[in-house]
Amino acid sequence: MKLPRAKIVAFGFWLAMLLAALPRVASADDLQIDKAVLQAEQDRIAAVKKASASVLAIFAAGGQGGGSGVVISPDGYALTNFHVAKPCGTFMKCGMDDGKLYDGVIVGLDPVGDVAMIKLYGRDDFPTAEIADSDKVQVGD
Repeated sequence: MKLPRAKIVAFGFWLAMLLAALPRVASADDLQIDKAVLQAEQDRIAAVKKASASVLAIFAAGGQGGGSGVVISPDGYALTNFHVAKPCGTFMKCGMDDGKLYDGVIVGLDPVGDVAMIKLYGRDDFPTAEIADSDKVQVGD
């Protein structure tokens, strides 16, 4: 079925008029964003970048289960939750931001506090998280 040229032109004119009547959507260049908001965004990006190097992905030796943790000493001690470490058993695999997998073993458990400490192997210069003074931090820090 072939449409007459006049109908195609009329439809095109109608569509152009409809689009012209729609409100214009502002582009990112048109928006005036408060400099404090932009600075807060950059601060969050820097904090996540800094912290991500010391974060672990924790898996049972067979690759099942898992959770996260954080390295707290260059020689490989890391904290996680009891509920993350316990299902893994004594031995686990831990992935880091460098793209490598490291062997880990449980060295301490506190089921009531839901805390576990693991020891990572494979290097002696693990990136560590900066631990804050709990007397000085506030909710959300």
